[in-house]
Amino acid sequence: MAESKIPTYQTAANVLSLKTGSGAKMVGWTVARTLLIAPPMMLFGVPARQAWLGASAASILISTFAILRIFDAKHTGLAGRNTPRRVMTVRRRA
Repeated sequence: MAESKIPTYQTAANVLSLKTGSGAKMVGWTVARTLLIAPPMMLFGVPARQAWLGASAASILISTFAILRIFDAKHTGLAGRNTPRRVMTVRRRA
């Protein structure tokens, strides 16, 4: 599979590969994303408690969907992205 430029997907792939420390990195990305989502919500009038709960829920869902997408790569078509394409040849009868 191609190296993803999105850190969440790289980390999700590492989690599924059982690489050491990848779970902690995934939790770190989830927390960092929460910290980026909640403050703008509060700027637009969402109460702080709701903003943090909503941002946490959204971030956890994003991380979960990233893991599920990488896990299910065979069915999404992502697994065959870097494989050489088969070239169809036309065989002529003699």
